[in-house]
Amino acid sequence: MSQYMIEIDLPEVLSEEFMSLVPAQIEKINELMTQRVLSSYTLNAERTRLWTTLEADSETDAIAILSSFPIYHWIEYTIHELMFHQESSAFLIPRFSLN
Repeated sequence: MSQYMIEIDLPEVLSEEFMSLVPAQIEKINELMTQRVLSSYTLNAERTRLWTTLEADSETDAIAILSSFPIYHWIEYTIHELMFHQESSAFLIPRFSLN
């Protein structure tokens, strides 16, 4: 499994049609984060760019995950395969063990 950082450019004008997709987008992101497919999702203050990190078997699979986003047809993106992605939460919350 590889990790990818995705830079997502949002439309310059956030139309009513685009904004109507935001609740479904939030729901999809929450679902993917719960499944640990996405490990982060960040929006800049200007609301022009998103960054997300995800795990997938290949870049093709990463694109398939992105295509499940309700806003997919409105965005442009760049995919970067990562060597590693470290999260501070991994240090704060111990992994649960059945032993």
